[in-house]
Amino acid sequence: MISDIFHRRFAEDPDDPGFGAKVSAASGRRLLNRDGTFNARRTGLRPSRSWSPYHDLLTISWARFFLVIGACYVGANIVFAFAYASCGPGALAGTATDSLSHRLVESFFLSAQTLSTVGFGRVSPLTFLANAIAVVELWVGFIMYAIAAGLVFARFSRPMAKLVFSRTAVIAPRHDGTALMFRFANARRNQLVELRVRVLFSRLESGPGGRVRRFSPLDLERERVAFIPLHLTVVHPITDRSPLHGLSREDLARDSAEIMVLVTAMDETFSQSVHARTSYTHAEIDVGSRFASVLSLADDGIVEMDMRRFHLVEPRE
Repeated sequence: MISDIFHRRFAEDPDDPGFGAKVSAASGRRLLNRDGTFNARRTGLRPSRSWSPYHDLLTISWARFFLVIGACYVGANIVFAFAYASCGPGALAGTATDSLSHRLVESFFLSAQTLSTVGFGRVSPLTFLANAIAVVELWVGFIMYAIAAGLVFARFSRPMAKLVFSRTAVIAPRHDGTALMFRFANARRNQLVELRVRVLFSRLESGPGGRVRRFSPLDLERERVAFIPLHLTVVHPITDRSPLHGLSREDLARDSAEIMVLVTAMDETFSQSVHARTSYTHAEIDVGSRFASVLSLADDGIVEMDMRRFHLVEPRE
């Protein structure tokens, strides 16, 4: 029964990426944000199954990463400071007073020195219990610093595409017809090779059970390119076979149209695949304009691209 439902659903729309035709039709939000994140989430999974600390620490921002690492470092030192202080007044050698508050402060700095294996030596564990705590802290410190160093290295070495997509897509005359176009450029100085571009057109359509969202792949003039030294303009010719054929600006708005883009490439520096996503809603599709030229020839004969004009569009002549 479940298998029949599954095959029937995807037989109706094999290009549905899993948003659900009716559910996504009821949502008033775009499916794919400009930064590549999806307006979708999963619920019902236990935290133990859905939470991956390693993945989260690799993908969060650098500011949050250092905040988490710093909080773990301070938290570990506080825990061991209380452990040292609970051993009693005579557990630590070199403390100036036996008050609990002073022992906590001294124990915190002793913990920081022990955790980092610095050990300045003025305050040191004296009793068996305090030395045992120091041994445990040294072991914890080795693990913490190894994990932190590995995460920092993994974050620096993880290849990520940094593409700049044009703020708008345009529908403009091209050759003897009309085409949907958008462009993107590599924001980094490295080279991306063996690029592949996939574009999916999404719109609301009326059906027997009401309006549902349909997804259609768009044929491109060039789906694969060897490399992009400057920028690439992606072109979908709007022919009789195109899902965009005959649609006006008002039709795109009425059907909540959205163009979803996936770019896959090989990062030449790391020799690994990288991915980038974005989308254009009907409000971000400019009908009747064309992209401003960004290329020029410098005095030394080098072709230059002016990124300040990258997002500009001009009325067609």
